[in-house]
Amino acid sequence: MIYQVALLIAEQIENFGKKRDIGDVEFLPALDIFENEMVSVLSDVEKYVDTTKPSLVEFKRERKFLHRLSDVRSELVMILYVLEQQKVILEDLLNDTEDCDPNCLECRWLGGTPKWDLVENARSTLRQYEERIKKIDGDAEQIEKAVQDILELKRTYSSIKDAHSSVLLSTAVIGFTVITVVFAPLTFLTALFALKINGFDKLQVNGSDPDSPYRSDYMGGIFVSSEALTIALTAVAVIVSLRYIRSWDRLEEEDLKKETVGKGKSKACNDELGSKGGAGKSDLESQ
Repeated sequence: MIYQVALLIAEQIENFGKKRDIGDVEFLPALDIFENEMVSVLSDVEKYVDTTKPSLVEFKRERKFLHRLSDVRSELVMILYVLEQQKVILEDLLNDTEDCDPNCLECRWLGGTPKWDLVENARSTLRQYEERIKKIDGDAEQIEKAVQDILELKRTYSSIKDAHSSVLLSTAVIGFTVITVVFAPLTFLTALFALKINGFDKLQVNGSDPDSPYRSDYMGGIFVSSEALTIALTAVAVIVSLRYIRSWDRLEEEDLKKETVGKGKSKACNDELGSKGGAGKSDLESQ
């Protein structure tokens, strides 16, 4: 019975590292498949970075890359666990055969069996598998870190690109704002002086003639003063807004500091009360 169990385990251990042919399809050993999968993931990541736009981030594909690496590492952990269980059982079987009675017929028969060498060599084979799994897992960890670094570099570039686009957009908005501030009062005054309003005739060269043009010195002063007033009001509004935002941030920081100090004092009081309570309890116990 010992011989059949030990031989079955040894054969499974030996076949674990061999290729398998099922029909016309050849399957590589499991550890070779995992090694190829890691290399394939790294190749797919490099292809993804090279073929897609730097500003384009496909979260589904990136998550799939990391998921494949995680699957490989989880499978390696399960395989290592199974091999450790086989190692324990094999060690027990070999110890039982070593400690058995030399006069026992089954023990003498085991020692003379040709295939028993396969059982004894299975111990070193398991050790080789364990070392290789640990190496593959270490390589998988390094590849996973490299993949994360590559994807993070791509995301960083995308963020920088978005920030640059935001700066350009902000510059364009500032330009349009300046143009609006400058030309809005001019447009308003031009439309206003086009109306026939009583009192505007004093600004004309010939007040008795309704088609007479306006005097350039008066109009220039009015337009310049309007522009100056508009710019001044805009600057005052911007300064007031900035001061309000800064004061609001300052108040939030002060509230946060007060809350932190309050929590610290409360914790100190609780610690002090706890220490006093412990001291009182020890005094009562001593009495």
